[in-house]
Amino acid sequence: MNQTRLADLPQNQVVPASAAPRPTPGRNHAVGYLRAFVTLLVLAHHSVIAFMPGMPHSTRFTTPPYMWGAFPVPDAQHTWIGWALLVMSNDMFFMALMFLIAGLFTPASLERKGPGGFLRERLSRLGIPFIVSAGLLSPLAYYPAYLVTGGTGGPAGFVKAWLGLGVWNPGPAWFLGVLMGLAVLAAVVRAVAPKAIAGLARLGVGADRKPGRFLLWLALASAAAYIPMCAIFGPLEWLTLGPFALQGSRAVLYPMYFVVGMGIGAYGLDRGLLAQGGALARRWWAWMLVAVPALLAALAVTLIAGMSKGQNHALWLTLGGLAFGTTCAAMSMMWMGIFRRFTAKASRVWDSLSANAFGMYLVHYAIASWVQLALLPADLPGAVKGAFVFALVVVLSWATTAGLRRIPGVARFL
Repeated sequence: MNQTRLADLPQNQVVPASAAPRPTPGRNHAVGYLRAFVTLLVLAHHSVIAFMPGMPHSTRFTTPPYMWGAFPVPDAQHTWIGWALLVMSNDMFFMALMFLIAGLFTPASLERKGPGGFLRERLSRLGIPFIVSAGLLSPLAYYPAYLVTGGTGGPAGFVKAWLGLGVWNPGPAWFLGVLMGLAVLAAVVRAVAPKAIAGLARLGVGADRKPGRFLLWLALASAAAYIPMCAIFGPLEWLTLGPFALQGSRAVLYPMYFVVGMGIGAYGLDRGLLAQGGALARRWWAWMLVAVPALLAALAVTLIAGMSKGQNHALWLTLGGLAFGTTCAAMSMMWMGIFRRFTAKASRVWDSLSANAFGMYLVHYAIASWVQLALLPADLPGAVKGAFVFALVVVLSWATTAGLRRIPGVARFL
């Protein structure tokens, strides 16, 4: 684990005694297990989204707007409101938390490998999976969408329709594309201003003792990053450049969470916010008392704003942005606290999930689409269908990744 020396902190930063390095009590499982857990949330998100009531759908594959990009196989006859609440709740925080986790180990990697070595490793580690995922797995995942929208001509007809769209939907690979861009920026900053990365360590100073203060500024920063971009692009529009994509309203939010993760990592994962004995872990239950009401408020504002049909747009945008920012920050801290508190000991199951999480993220979307397509004729309640698809997607993604990682040369990319 990276632990920035106190001498590396800005000279004008007063470091309290409690921020001094502590002996590492053992392996820090929290971050790896948390990443695996968020990956499971992603799998759940894409497994049950087909069974949300009132979801939009495309009537033709080649006619915009391409709603099949978000809802490849809508099952309008078998829905459950619980899945809509899960999807909406996930959307409030889980990808921001993924970016934060991705930033945690970046300072240590930059320090160990240097800007050039770091960039080469990141572009290889992310670039090859991005090409495979966006170039092969994404079309494979959307072929069922082509079939349910009346597409004919088999695979050849699909390829012709896909290439004629004028856009290339990367599916979940968009995350890798953004991470590659952030890796380039981090390497450039490290090369041009070497002390800037270490300077981010001030974000972690005192966070072990006063995580509530950290939560407050993170919530405000989240709202400030989200509201203006949402006003410009709306909550759902995506910005695309070839196979690269990023949700317009989150175009500042996600990089900000990556930088926050870098700050936490630069200070050290066994002290500061993620200290095993810190207040975040000790009072894990307290963050639930903030996160759950914030989530309920955000859901309520979202629903009311939707029913307002554009009236008082500025008011609902501001209230919704504040609720979203608070939820995003509070849910992220809640789960960090829970995993830091309860994962001090190793678990074989979580170790396996952690080792296979990246590959599961890459392959799950195609698996989910085809399982949903296969179950489309089944007359089962939406709650049952969603739970079954999720269970099957987890098992198949896990087994597929574990099998692929046994192939020489593949494991280094998964």
